[in-house]
Amino acid sequence: MKHVLIYLGDETHKKEILEKICSELNLPHTFLDDEALNQSIGYLFQINGYHKKSSKESYHMSQDLMIFKEVEDEDILKLNNAIKENGIVMERKAMLTIHNQKWSLKDLLSEIIEEHAYFKNREELKEYLIQASHFKKDAYPFLIWKAFETSYQKAYITYTEEKDPDKLAKNLEDFKKILSNMKK
Repeated sequence: MKHVLIYLGDETHKKEILEKICSELNLPHTFLDDEALNQSIGYLFQINGYHKKSSKESYHMSQDLMIFKEVEDEDILKLNNAIKENGIVMERKAMLTIHNQKWSLKDLLSEIIEEHAYFKNREELKEYLIQASHFKKDAYPFLIWKAFETSYQKAYITYTEEKDPDKLAKNLEDFKKILSNMKK
């Protein structure tokens, strides 16, 4: 049966709007608090075989997350459109999988935050590569152009091949520095 779990983190101002949207779309949903961060996704969706874990540790995460169980693509599209129309953003979303149902909400959200940062950095690197592709060799001194060319090649390889989020972030920062020198 379809269901949506919603963790708001620091974005609690979205609760009333999301409640209204989910109700209008007939999407069964549950808002989760910080205590849910220690629980498995399977338990939070009330899947047989998963039990509540006792934990003395308390956590809070600032980011929000929606997790879908058996929700059709059409419903997700309607939900996304309604969210956008109501002027809010829910960037982090996930589907229940056989693998992540064993994860704690905290671990799933951490993984999604890392993935989100990776793809955001990757997209930013792409934009800088596009900008840099318009630079003209004859407009720069030889040594500056050589440093740029080397950095551009490294950034392109990073964009097309790098899977490590930390290496991608570092190369993005290095490339931005080179570009700022080019603009001077």
